[in-house]
Amino acid sequence: MFQGGVKSATVIDWENDDKEVELILDTEKYSSASDEANALFSLVRKLKRGSKIVATLLKDTAAAWEILNEVESDLRSAMDERGEDVDEGRLALVKERLISTLKTTRFKIPVADRINKSSKATNSSSSQNKNRREKKPHLGTPASNVRKLISPGGCIVLVGRNRRGNEHLSLSVARGNDIWMHSRGAPGAHIIIQNRRGGPTVTDECLQFGADLAIFYSDLRNENKAEVTAAEPKHVQKPRGAPLGAVKLREEWKTFVGRPDRVPDELKDAREGSGQTDEYHMSDKAKHRRKTKQVAEEDRVKRKQQQRERKSQK
Repeated sequence: MFQGGVKSATVIDWENDDKEVELILDTEKYSSASDEANALFSLVRKLKRGSKIVATLLKDTAAAWEILNEVESDLRSAMDERGEDVDEGRLALVKERLISTLKTTRFKIPVADRINKSSKATNSSSSQNKNRREKKPHLGTPASNVRKLISPGGCIVLVGRNRRGNEHLSLSVARGNDIWMHSRGAPGAHIIIQNRRGGPTVTDECLQFGADLAIFYSDLRNENKAEVTAAEPKHVQKPRGAPLGAVKLREEWKTFVGRPDRVPDELKDAREGSGQTDEYHMSDKAKHRRKTKQVAEEDRVKRKQQQRERKSQK
């Protein structure tokens, strides 16, 4: 049957209860039904390839959006409420993260920065001479403030050596499915257990290893055991105006119990070799306990004196 140069045909749809379906074929564009079918199959294959590309682009865009949102939050925390004073240390960490994620975010270094870099390269010899004359305190690179260990399951575990290392780990290194850990209620190192695509699976032994490290590298290292907070990196934030290395959690993932005596012996030996012995910390801790007890006693005597004075006034 022909209708205005278009031929129709009836076929059976085997995947839809064997129903008869009428197909309208374009005889003006295609010489036969097989030519039109081949053209349609080619279009479908092209659309499938396009959908995979779009899915990848959407995934990359979502990752870039998440990074840029976190960077925006970090930038806000680097400035005071009036936006006048800027913490240069935090600003440097933000810049470092933007540069390290260039492939994901497509971040472009501002023209002024590129000019400054070119100028610095041109005047490198004079700068080196000036540095020899005027040496400034060196805080070290972020990487030098981080310990790298391997968990029982083969995962990379990163430990902050100081406040600078802690901030670098929490705000620049940790991402995605990594696990962030810290001793609960006491100063200590920030721990990152890396959980990356294609890497080893994080096991219970890896989590316990991280919890033990969190207590070992904290002020609770002389306790038999202590609680450890764990969270996803996306919930670790920098409070506005907070000091270097200070963070807050929007949401906690789990609580673990860390046992510092279970860390590898080489870590204990390294601590003893650095002069940070258990005896020193134990005596220091006892001193603080005595001081706390003394203050509590003085406070109790003061309250009793005030109660007696109030009774006499009545």
